Amino acid sequence: MTASFFHRFFIGFKNLETGGAPRLFCGQQTERAGFSIGGETAPQRPRILTVKRQLTEHCRRPGFGIAMQNPPAQISKAENEGAQTRFGHIPQYRRHLLRPHVWAGLGLMLICMSPLLLWNYHHDWVMFRHELGHVGQDEWSWIRLIEFLLGQWAALSPLVAILAIAVLAHYPHMLQQRFIWIISLLCLGFFLIKAGGAKVQLNWPAPVYIGFVVLFAGAIPSFTDAQRRWLLSGIFISLALMAVAYFPHYFGLPAKLDPFKVVKLWHQPINAISTMAPRADFILSDKYELAGELAFYWPQGLPVYITGSAARRFNQHDLWPAIDREAGRDAIFISTKPNPPAELTQAFRKCVTPQTLAVHAYDGSVLRTLYVMPCSDYVSIIWPRPQFY
Repeated sequence: MTASFFHRFFIGFKNLETGGAPRLFCGQQTERAGFSIGGETAPQRPRILTVKRQLTEHCRRPGFGIAMQNPPAQISKAENEGAQTRFGHIPQYRRHLLRPHVWAGLGLMLICMSPLLLWNYHHDWVMFRHELGHVGQDEWSWIRLIEFLLGQWAALSPLVAILAIAVLAHYPHMLQQRFIWIISLLCLGFFLIKAGGAKVQLNWPAPVYIGFVVLFAGAIPSFTDAQRRWLLSGIFISLALMAVAYFPHYFGLPAKLDPFKVVKLWHQPINAISTMAPRADFILSDKYELAGELAFYWPQGLPVYITGSAARRFNQHDLWPAIDREAGRDAIFISTKPNPPAELTQAFRKCVTPQTLAVHAYDGSVLRTLYVMPCSDYVSIIWPRPQFY
């Protein structure tokens, strides 16, 4: 469906479409041959008619929209080079650097980014350290790389991904397409290297595919009937897979195979905890994912903090107001682990034995278990500092 949208977009900008410039060139040459008949002598007319007929047949070939790979021999080399120059195949890059628009745009970008840069300057460049943490390499793992490739293949629609690879594997002939192709391929290569060294989330490479989708959509007009059937089949299969992923219980799949089980069944369990737990002034957890669910679904809107740990990454909670302001107040510690951190007994005067709440999925299996520990009279301590971003 995305490819179909971009296909309509391409129709409005023919010169950017894969076959736009070659077709326009072909039409000009055919028209020129037709106009030349009236000005030539009778012996020359059959030759001109032959050129015009060959040009017309070449334009009507199914694969002509991809590129003018084999133009008729009668089209001179000078004509081809002249057409390429007219359609911008030989750009003057250095001239762009002499124009004020480039530098004015860079200056405007710095002005717009100045609040962000100033904030990072006062916070130890935390955003840049966070992004740098994404590219830090751990031990290389081929299994992790294969998992990344399989995940991307499934997310992009299996059949459509196979067709896209077959179409986009060839080096583009047009300069505009070549630029998009190279940039997208380099960015994809970065994520491939990254996936071998560390975990890459499924959605991180999404911007890479924008350029590939544009190139793929530009090739759709020249698809054969078999390729079009393959594309439509891939779209329908993707819709079916989405239905199974979003509603697995309707298809008889167990809850453990639900790809979205981590984000489901939070509202009612958190409401139940708020009812059964004693009154508290704030909530404490050991994971920022769980802290986010608690902050969103807790009825009273209590402040939520996470414990310090050398084993976790820095996150937004480390930038927000610290837990020290809660000294002397009572809290509820909530976790998905049975054993609380050792620092918890030092941070509170008293903590009672944790209560458990099992969360059951639609098939009756236990999706997760929440451990609830009321604690009273918080004492400010120095929590372990995260060691990486």
